[in-house]
Amino acid sequence: MIVLTTEGPWKDLTIGQNDQLMKDQYRIIGCLLLWMLPALLLSQNQAKNLDSLSKAFDPFGMPQYQEKVFVHTDKPYYLTGETIWFNAYCTNLKEGHLTELSRVLYVELSNSDNQPVMQLKTSLKSGVGHGQMLLSTKLATGSYVLRAYTAWMRNSHQKYFYQQRIMVINPLTALPENSPSGEKSTAILNLSTGTGTVNEEPNLENRVKVTTNKEIYANREAVMLELMTSHSEEYQDLTLSISVYPYHRQLENNDNNNLLPRENPEEHQVSAEQATAGPLYFPETIGPIIYGKSEKSGYSDTQSSLFVSIAGKSSRIYEVVGTDSNNFAVELPPAIDFQHLYFWSKGYRETNITLQDPFDKRPPQLSAPAWQFDSSTIEFIEGQSVNMQVSNLYQEYTKIHGYQQLERNWGRPFYGHPEFQYYLDDYTRFLSLDEVIREYIKYVSPRKRGGSLNLYVWDEYTNSHSLANNVFFDNPALVMLDGVPVNDLGWVMDIDPLLIETIDVVTKKYFIGDEVFSGMINLKTYHHHFAGLELPLIIDRKSYQSIQNPKEFYHPDHGESASANKRIPDRRNTLYWNPHIAITSEKSEQLQFYTGDTTGEYLIEIYGITSQGNPIYQTKKIRVIKSNTP
Repeated sequence: MIVLTTEGPWKDLTIGQNDQLMKDQYRIIGCLLLWMLPALLLSQNQAKNLDSLSKAFDPFGMPQYQEKVFVHTDKPYYLTGETIWFNAYCTNLKEGHLTELSRVLYVELSNSDNQPVMQLKTSLKSGVGHGQMLLSTKLATGSYVLRAYTAWMRNSHQKYFYQQRIMVINPLTALPENSPSGEKSTAILNLSTGTGTVNEEPNLENRVKVTTNKEIYANREAVMLELMTSHSEEYQDLTLSISVYPYHRQLENNDNNNLLPRENPEEHQVSAEQATAGPLYFPETIGPIIYGKSEKSGYSDTQSSLFVSIAGKSSRIYEVVGTDSNNFAVELPPAIDFQHLYFWSKGYRETNITLQDPFDKRPPQLSAPAWQFDSSTIEFIEGQSVNMQVSNLYQEYTKIHGYQQLERNWGRPFYGHPEFQYYLDDYTRFLSLDEVIREYIKYVSPRKRGGSLNLYVWDEYTNSHSLANNVFFDNPALVMLDGVPVNDLGWVMDIDPLLIETIDVVTKKYFIGDEVFSGMINLKTYHHHFAGLELPLIIDRKSYQSIQNPKEFYHPDHGESASANKRIPDRRNTLYWNPHIAITSEKSEQLQFYTGDTTGEYLIEIYGITSQGNPIYQTKKIRVIKSNTP
């Protein structure tokens, strides 16, 4: 059995959550209490018999609160070199409401051989999350499967994951044409979304009203779009996403069978393999949970704890809580843009960590149909290819792959604001770190004990509550480089001080799990990533894919005030994408975007969900004609 850290996800499951989760809280809490039992036993008995508890847990009784995912992509077909923009809705399977349970969504794109070509994590907030995938120009033309699921959903059969076929076309390779007999393949016209996703909700188009200021537009003309609720039977708010893309019949997805139907959770059973082999996966109610196994060697203290660190300006440290079999699970923050995890232990000279792949290994449940293109479709694709290449050529202006990535904002390091902080550029530089500490850092004392050098920190509490004023802790301080503890002080003291920007000194005891540290010293490099130094081997560095840093879709303003880029071609294939639309009852939302330089028919496609859990699907077509303006 795998156990969570002390910063577990259960703290968010309180009465203070939203109304929908309150309706389900007793059902959830019953399940979560059962899953929390091993964690409670671990804290009291150090996990004496958690493996037997895992085997005794009946997975078939688990899925009383089940989730379902639907993903809206900006269009059903793509060229290599384009970006898939997507928005995900995660709901309570039985009642259809957006769920607060899971905060992380796993999204994959697999080829016809069921091999994933892209995998990412994106965050969910109140059941909704968005992201993007940039398609490599090395991908082969073919039918791909977009799959999405939460960690909680992995306890069910994979056929219940969201699945959708996506056509990917590599314009640099020959396109499959229709057979000489003239028969046209229509397999691409019906992109079935797989088992268990049949929609039984009628009249989806009656829940939102879509109006435009006109039906036909010239190049670079403003499109005024209004969305409003149209279902008059009951109060409802709408959560929507909208895309506008070139419409072509043979490439269109005419199947709307994936619109979050309500189902009976009792019908969702785990597979035989899951029931017998496990493991069970916890709901990720705060951030991603990593699972793994540790092997420690050269130990001096068999009770020493294992920790994992995230390096950087806003570093983090978490205690790894595991079982007697050295299996563990750690919940990480919902942070973005860090690529490595650093495992370390106070009492072991070497720690070897094996991390479990966070993505589900079971193959998608959709087959890849064979398909061919007629001459009009090939001509359409060639035009889209030109648009894509031109947009990439001018991407400094077109921002075709998005813009303004959200910055990681955790605030201060895990220890908060240090009692003392030294900016070394404010001092005359010495050639050794030992000289820097002895001459400038008065609250740190290098001392040799037992033949080895250690750093000791001034004891703020003792000095402030007694007549003494120069008392240092009896035990060595925790020494870190960019937030990652380093036990090899000799290695630390050999660091070139010119690589260090600041030194933080914490003069109080600090508790992490069961461990107590007698003050801390954090050496921070200029770019907060070790300044190219190779960490000692006692620290096990593992590559890690954090939650995706989402981008915003860019659509240019061709109004009168936007004449600076008038000569820059606007060859967008997706005219508009917006995953952030929320409409309250009896109110409307006004949206505006501009057409580009490409003429033809465009489809406005809207997906979403009401506050009562009813799915929404609506479309409207507009046409763009050549402008008479020179």
